[in-house]
Amino acid sequence: MPPDRRISSGRAHRRWFYFAVAIALTITACGGNARAPSRNPAHTGNPRATGGGRVASGHPRPAGRVDPVTVRAAVPGTVRTALPKSFLGLSMEYWDLPAFHSRPAVLDRVLSLLHVPGDGPLLLRVGGDSADQAYWGRHPSLRLGPWPYHLTGGWLHTLAEVVRSAHVRAMLDLNLAARSPAMAAHFARAALRTLPRGSLTGFEIGNEPDIYHHWVNYHMTGRAGLLTSSGEWDQFSPARYVEGFAAYARALARVAPNLPLAGPATARPLRDIAWERRLLTTERSRVGMVTIHRYPLTACAHRNARNFSTVARVLSTRIAAGLGLVVAPALALARQAGLPARLTELNSVTCGGRRGVSNTFASALWAPDALFSLWKAGLAGANIHVRQGAANAAFWMSRRGLRARPLLYGLALFARALGHRGQLAHLRVARSSPSVRLWAVRNGRRLNLLVLDKGPHPAHLVLRIGSRGPALIQRLSAPSVEATTGVRLAGQTLAASGRWVGRRTTSRVARGSGRRYRLRVAAYSAALISFRL
Repeated sequence: MPPDRRISSGRAHRRWFYFAVAIALTITACGGNARAPSRNPAHTGNPRATGGGRVASGHPRPAGRVDPVTVRAAVPGTVRTALPKSFLGLSMEYWDLPAFHSRPAVLDRVLSLLHVPGDGPLLLRVGGDSADQAYWGRHPSLRLGPWPYHLTGGWLHTLAEVVRSAHVRAMLDLNLAARSPAMAAHFARAALRTLPRGSLTGFEIGNEPDIYHHWVNYHMTGRAGLLTSSGEWDQFSPARYVEGFAAYARALARVAPNLPLAGPATARPLRDIAWERRLLTTERSRVGMVTIHRYPLTACAHRNARNFSTVARVLSTRIAAGLGLVVAPALALARQAGLPARLTELNSVTCGGRRGVSNTFASALWAPDALFSLWKAGLAGANIHVRQGAANAAFWMSRRGLRARPLLYGLALFARALGHRGQLAHLRVARSSPSVRLWAVRNGRRLNLLVLDKGPHPAHLVLRIGSRGPALIQRLSAPSVEATTGVRLAGQTLAASGRWVGRRTTSRVARGSGRRYRLRVAAYSAALISFRL
C-alpha cells in the first residue's frame, strides 16, 4: 500500500446533522456477477487520495470501454433503524462444542471479534443436525438414532465455562425426533442448574422438521421415533409438528416456566410457510420467538441446478439481497403475532459447504451484505452456523489453535461497521452497479460507509459527505476472490492464538476540491470508510 499523506485534523465539525447527508459517487464498474478471474492482487490505495505511490499491477482489466456509473445516494438523518440487541450470533453443533472449547482463550477472542459493544451479549445457539441425535440420561424405551450423541453433566459444565468466560448467552435446540418431552424436561432442568443464572435464553423445538422426509434426515431420525409401531414411515407435517411442540411445551413449563420456546426452525421458510402459520395459529401463547434457517446455495445439488454452489453465485447480489425476500413471509407472520423472528442457522452453502467456494474470499464479501440485508428486512438476529472442520465454517480449532477462514474476516468487518449502538441509515440510490453494494451506519456523530465491490473491476468513488475532517479507511482484501488464505483486514491477519498480527494499516483521505472525497476500492474487496460528522 502506498504511504499515506499526513493530513491535518482540522477543526471538528460542530453541527449535528438531522437532515440528509448527500453522497455522490462515481463508480467505474461493469460485469456485475460474471465469472470471477482466478487472480486479483491485493488492493492499494488511490495515489491521488493518499499522497502518491504506485498502484499494484495485475488487477483485472475491463474488456473494451468501461462507462462510468454515477451513483447518487442520500442518507436521511430522520430515517434510521436501530440494531436489535444481540443481532449477530453463532450456531454450533452439540458434538462440536468440546472441540471448539479445547482452546478456551482462543474461543473467547474469536467470540469477542463478533461482539459489538452496546449490542448486548452474543447469542450462541447450540443445535443443528446434532440436536436430533442428542440424548440426555438413560431412556431405555427410546430407539436411538444411528449416530447418538450422549449429553452428560461434563458437557453442560463445558457450555457453562464458555458462557461464563466469553460473556455470551445460549439457546439450546431440543431433540424433537425422539418424541420424548420427558427427556427434554430433564435436560432443561439440568441446564438451568448448571449454567450461570440468566444465561439461558430459551429452547428451540426441533431442527428443520420440514425436511425430515429427505433421505439423509430419514436415516438420521427414522430410528429415533419417527417410524410407526408397524415400521412404516410416519409422514411429518405441520400438524404433527404442532402436536409435538405442544407436548414439549407442557413438559418444559413444569421445569422452566419463564423461558421462551422457539420454532419451527424450518429449512425452507418460503416454501414451507405453512409450518409457521400453523404453529402461530395453534400455539401462539407458548411461542416466544419464530425461528427459521437459510442456506441460499447447496453442495448436494446437481451441478446444473440453480442453487448449486459456485463462487460467482456466492458473489451474486441476488443471493445476499434476496435473503430479505425469502424471510419476508415468516417475518410478516411473526409481526402479526407480536413476536421476534430470528435466523438461528445461516450460511451461504449447506451440506457442510463446498471446498473451493465456501472457504474462499467470496464468502467474506457475501457475509456483510447478507447480514445487512437481514437487518434491513427487520429480523431480530442471525446466527452463523459453524461446524468443526467443515468447508463452510468461519473458523475451527486445530492442534495448533485457531484456523480462521475468510468468512470470519467478513463477519469481523460487519461487526466493525456497526460500531457502538449503530443505526442503519436508509440509502436512496438513484443509479448503481449491481456488483457494488453500499451500506451506511450512523453512530452519533460518526457515519460508517461500507463499500463491497463484488465485481471484477475496481471502483473509483467520489463521495460528497457533510464532513470537514479526513475519512478513515479500513480495507478487506485477499490475493484473489478464490483465495482461502492471505486475507487481510486493515493490514492484519488472525494468528492461531486468535490475536491480530501484523501492522494495522489504515489510510486517511482528506476532503478535496468541491467538498468531495476521492478514493479507490479494488475489485473483489471491501472498504469501511468512517466519517466524523
